[in-house]
Amino acid sequence: MKVLLITLALWMSAAQAFAEPIRPWWVEGAFASADLAPLSRPSAQPAALPERLPSVLTLIQRAADLHGVDADLLRALVAQESAYDPGAVSEDGAIGLGQLMPVVANWCGVTNRFHRVQNIDCAARHLRVLLSKYRGDERLALAAYNAGEPAVDRCRCVPSYPETQDYVARVLVLRSASSGDAS
Repeated sequence: MKVLLITLALWMSAAQAFAEPIRPWWVEGAFASADLAPLSRPSAQPAALPERLPSVLTLIQRAADLHGVDADLLRALVAQESAYDPGAVSEDGAIGLGQLMPVVANWCGVTNRFHRVQNIDCAARHLRVLLSKYRGDERLALAAYNAGEPAVDRCRCVPSYPETQDYVARVLVLRSASSGDAS
């Protein structure tokens, strides 16, 4: 009987512990007031761009500030990756606003790649690491974001893959347009 009561008490306390939602670290602090409703899977029709853009741009700015990356560059990356669609899924299995692959998402501790805050935060962290690795060379960092670090490390350049060459050029043009820089 005593074992049954202890088991029941442990079970009830465990149930109580799981009754409260777990709030990951990114819910506190920088992202506390953001729209945190996770998307478990993409909707059949993505929200119209004007509806979702303000909250996404706010998340991008906060993540850029938090991780010390240029907000215009991060905005351009997200625009190119997903057209600001949190439900975007690529044929290669990349998901969300920053088109996170499973390996990068796991590295960041992302539990739901469709979750806007987790996805943007991870994209910004990953971009920061790549910029550091490639000593601030945005072209190499963007190429590594798109094609993977091994491809960039092999040639110490933007790989000659047409997709990656196009990707880097498009992100930099979008960033220039976003920042009003005509160069």
